[in-house]
Amino acid sequence: MTTKRKDNYRILHLPKYPARQGGMDELLRLHAANQESIYGLLCHKNFRSVGFRTKIPFFLQHSALRRIKQLSTDHDVTIYYNCWGADLFSSHDKASLRIGYIHNHFPKFEEYIKHYAKFLDGFLTVNPVTNIQIRRLLKDSHPEQNIQTIPLPINPPIKMPKATRKNIVGLVGRVIYEQKRFDRLPEFASLLKQKFPEIKVEILGDGPLKNQISAALKHNKQVAFLPWTEGLDYWKTLARWKYILFLSDYEGLPISLLEALYAGCTPIYPDFHDGHRQGLPLLLYPIGDMNAAVNSLQIEPRLPSTPDTFTTTQDYLRSFTKSLSKISANEKSTIPLVLSSQTMSYNRRYKKLNGSAPKS
Repeated sequence: MTTKRKDNYRILHLPKYPARQGGMDELLRLHAANQESIYGLLCHKNFRSVGFRTKIPFFLQHSALRRIKQLSTDHDVTIYYNCWGADLFSSHDKASLRIGYIHNHFPKFEEYIKHYAKFLDGFLTVNPVTNIQIRRLLKDSHPEQNIQTIPLPINPPIKMPKATRKNIVGLVGRVIYEQKRFDRLPEFASLLKQKFPEIKVEILGDGPLKNQISAALKHNKQVAFLPWTEGLDYWKTLARWKYILFLSDYEGLPISLLEALYAGCTPIYPDFHDGHRQGLPLLLYPIGDMNAAVNSLQIEPRLPSTPDTFTTTQDYLRSFTKSLSKISANEKSTIPLVLSSQTMSYNRRYKKLNGSAPKS
């Protein structure tokens, strides 16, 4: 590592799955376009992966274990997205630096970070508040510079489309219950109808529960599901909305939030950090409290029509490389591969550890 230029690291990205949908996956596509190596840990027939199968004990998957050992040997840095697998494969990862890339601020954040810190040299985060908390948690084990924040990129059009801003609360994202909590939308819509019948709701998203949520809201004429749009049409939709709503149990920093702010929307956002607004003009409400979320519409913060600065793709990639160059090798542990571990059992332990398991 001492002879390798830190601005020329060979980087191996090891997400749980190859890039699919979502903000984290968009970043994976950016790194792939930058000629960096992206391999999903779990097998996927349509994308490049290390090749671990879901129902076979890991210790029996000799081909995949050899592959992760060879891939990490051929690279200087491995990046584990939200740390999934960083402990499990620690004895097979031969890269000089192992980094956890934190895209979510999980409910059991402290327990989760302290566990994975034992196997990692450092962390990259997408949220300054998350960065501060990790540095505080690991002040006795990891140098401060080994925890870095990466500003997330957005790619707005050179000229924003003109659109009449209307009394609309918009939602963007994957229509699921776990984490994103779209199951809260019917309650929000019902309360909105009672208190602000003039405000409409539009959902720009897709997912396995879209039909179920759509059916639950079919009698509420204030609510409309939009077909998915991209490019200029996407930005035109954001430009029409007055508000953007997030229903999540936890987040890191959604790219859709940054895009909506750029478009001039007012975010209605769960209070994940005890009142800390992260330097953003957020209308905060207690997590899961739909009555408070609706009541927050009575407050309208001042928003710039268009922010002066934003992070571009190239800014992001330069920041990523620069941040990695500040991280030095740190004492870390390895553990033997658990003989009985399968993907499903490991995933259950992972979700229990970070508190992301669905509440019964």
